[in-house]
Formats: sequence, structure tokens, C-alpha cells
Amino acid sequence: SISGSDQGRVAAGGNDWRPRVWLSPDGGVTWSELADPVHGDLFKDGVALRDAVAAGGITVALGTEPTVLLLAGARWEDATGDTFPKGGDQPFATSTAVGPDASIAAGGRYTAPSGTTRETYTGQVWRHAGGGWEAVESDQLAGGHIMDTAAFPGGFVAVGFEDFGVAEGRDVVADSEPDGLVWVSENGEDWARIGVEDARINTEWLEYLDDPKPEQAAAILSLEMAAPPQSAAPAGGPGTRSLSAVAPLGDGFIAVGSVYDAGDAEPVIIASPDGRGYAGETPPVGGAGIQRYNDVCVAPDGTAVAVGVSGSTGGFDITVGSRPAAGGGWYAATDDGSFSGPGSQQAYGCAAGDDGFVLVGSDDSSGGADARVWTSDDGVTWTELESGLLGGAGDQWASAAASAPDGGWLVAGTDKAAGDGDIALWRISSSGDISRRDRGEPALAGPGEQSVNNVAIDGDGHVTLAGNDYGRVGLWESDTLDR
Repeated sequence: SISGSDQGRVAAGGNDWRPRVWLSPDGGVTWSELADPVHGDLFKDGVALRDAVAAGGITVALGTEPTVLLLAGARWEDATGDTFPKGGDQPFATSTAVGPDASIAAGGRYTAPSGTTRETYTGQVWRHAGGGWEAVESDQLAGGHIMDTAAFPGGFVAVGFEDFGVAEGRDVVADSEPDGLVWVSENGEDWARIGVEDARINTEWLEYLDDPKPEQAAAILSLEMAAPPQSAAPAGGPGTRSLSAVAPLGDGFIAVGSVYDAGDAEPVIIASPDGRGYAGETPPVGGAGIQRYNDVCVAPDGTAVAVGVSGSTGGFDITVGSRPAAGGGWYAATDDGSFSGPGSQQAYGCAAGDDGFVLVGSDDSSGGADARVWTSDDGVTWTELESGLLGGAGDQWASAAASAPDGGWLVAGTDKAAGDGDIALWRISSSGDISRRDRGEPALAGPGEQSVNNVAIDGDGHVTLAGNDYGRVGLWESDTLDR
């Protein structure tokens, strides 16, 4: 935003992590940057600025939480107070999974920051066993929010991202950056975190003790016991780590994510043979810049595919890794040339079934974003499906997909042709024909934006979509896959 005042023009912008305010005393000819709103313990998780104004020697900025900031001298202060409601614990859903006796929706609850109090994310599961959706209460999920969940032979598995405030509790003894998290449950109701290690003080730090004595061991042990547990590598370790997706594999599961460290990002892969523990696997990509996996899917024969992006903000290309069922590790897949090009090509999700694999995402090389779909018989060689139904006025992108019991796939995303963004559903046949399934479905539209993070289809063709409905948990379901 830009506003005028008796002190000049004030501009507010930046992003959530780097909010910025600038002042121009000469009508916008020259500008100077005001103090950073993020300092010390104030807004350490960032704040999204939407407006700022200066009058009478006072500068006030407004953030989206809502947050009111007051520039007092050389530093900003949080002046929000109790007048503005924060919305309490705001639930959100990221994924659904269908088990033999129950279905679950998973995500978390978000509490907005306030001054020096950090924002918080806690995991949340809702369970459906024939009597409607009920929230599952579990202290085991309190460490961070769930980004994906899946059913596997041992029950349910969920993966996610540790809350920054929880991870900060390890700063005295160990790495205090967030870890990737893994939970399992036999029934979707009783959850336990796996791959957990007790925080241990870095032995190099002990060398700085001026006068080490045996009795100091008790104090060190007390610090370690009070610190939150950490995840075993590679879900845990240096840098900010997260697990974004999980899929069943054999009697266990496989999950993917990323680690951000010193401005770069590397992909993370873990695999569990039995759902009781996990080990890391070596991704086929890495190096400088950003390489990140967003989703993973497994074919009936055990072939696994991980999809994501490689590059930098504003110039991403799609990256796909394949892990054959016969073993031999991961290697990079190939395409028909459509994984890269001008602008950004991004892969958000994938699905696998008897017809092979489908990959969904977006391409903004034409100026606006258009939805994109690729298919592969073996997870190694990929071909883009072309259709005018994947683009149009406004922006479109495809974010999730599921294999249909009678063949082909159902792809879900968002279409902004109407302005604010409604759910888009594309039905893709086993032969590659594309049609729009969301036409004439008013429940998939409405005020504000509706978006989809996950699609689940059971053996009877019952469809469940999980996502966001204008700031609320969005769950949509239908017994009709095709009309």
C-alpha cells in the first residue's frame, strides 16, 4: 500500500517473513526504509503488512492477523491490545485418509502471534466412523501440525512440521530449528510419535566450561530432560526440516519433504518397512538453490514417485524422482521437455493406480497460471496432457489427485476465473481425455476462496476433498464420481 500524510508518502509491503515500511518526504522521488518491524522477540515469525500511515509524528501500520504496529522512536511496538479479535484456535485441514473401519481428516490448529508471543501450530485429527466427524484429542499431536496422512497396513500414518516455538525449547542443549514429524495410529484415534530421540547437549559446548566438575552432570541431564524431543535423521537435524507427504509402501510407508539451511533447500526422503521406525534414503537431486519434494505416491507394484520443484523463486522447474520396486535406489525421471521453460513450472501432487501415474501442478509461462497434468506408465518417462480445460481466464492450478476405482484419475485444484477462486475438478480417463467435473456443483464455490489440498476415493467411488473454505476447514464429499 501507499498512503499520503503530512510527513510524506508511506509505503508498506515486503512479505510475511520480511515486512517493510518506507517513507518518502518528497512525493515519492526518494525513499528511506523505516525500522524493521521484526526485532528481538517481536514478531519473530513475521507479520504480513497491509497498510501504513504517518500523521502528527506518529506512524501506524496494520497487519493481517489483525495486528496494529506503532513506531515509537526507532522501534516498532505491538499496539493491538484486546480490541481486535484474533480468531482463537483456527482449525485447518490438509489431508484425508480412508481406512477399513474409519476415515480421518488431518491438519492442525493455528493460533495467531501477539507481540512477543509466537504463533503456534498444533496437530489435529478428525475421525469419521459412521456417526459424523469428531475431533480426536491427543497430546501426542501437540508438537506441530500435520501436512499429510495415509492409511497403511498398520493403521494410519501422519507426517508434518514441528512448531517453531516447540523447537525453540531445545536452544539451550541442541538444535533449535524445527524437525519433520511422524505419527502412527492403529485406529485413527490413539496416536504416537515415532523416530523420536532425546535432546542431547552438544559435546563441543562442554569444552567451553571453565571448570568442569562431575556434579555438573546432574544439571546438564536436567536441561536435556526438560528439552522437547527431536526427530531422528534425516527428518531431524540441522536446518529447518519438514515432511510434506506420505504414502503406504509394503507393510510400512514412505515420506518426503525438505530441509532449508543457509538459504538452500534439499529434499528429504524417509522409509519405514513396518511403521515402527524409519531410515533415510538418498534423493536423486541436490545442490545449490531450492530442491524440494511436495508429494509422493506408490503404484500397486511398489514403484514410488516423488514430485516437487527445483530452482529458485520465480524460476522453478519440475523435478521427479523414481524408486523402482525392484530396488536400486532413487534416480531422476525424464519428460517430454515440459518440466522446464520460461517462468515457473511447479508440481504440487501425484497419484498412482493401475493406469500408472499422474502428476499435477501449474505453469505460468504464458503470463497467468494454468493448471497442468502429466502422466506416466512407469514413473520414469512423463508426457504432458494438453487441454484448453486446464487454462482460461484468471489463474488455474491443480494441487491434488487420486486414482479412480474404474480407471483414470480425479484431479482437484482452484480456478480463479470467477474472481475469488473456486474448487476445480478435472476428470481424466485412462486414455487421457479431460473433462470438468465441478460444473453445476454449487457446494464447491461460494464467497471467498475454496481450495483443495487432498483427494481421497474409496473402492465404492466415494470422494472426499480436504482443503480450505474461506479460512475454515473445508471438507466436501460425494457418492458420485462421474455424472
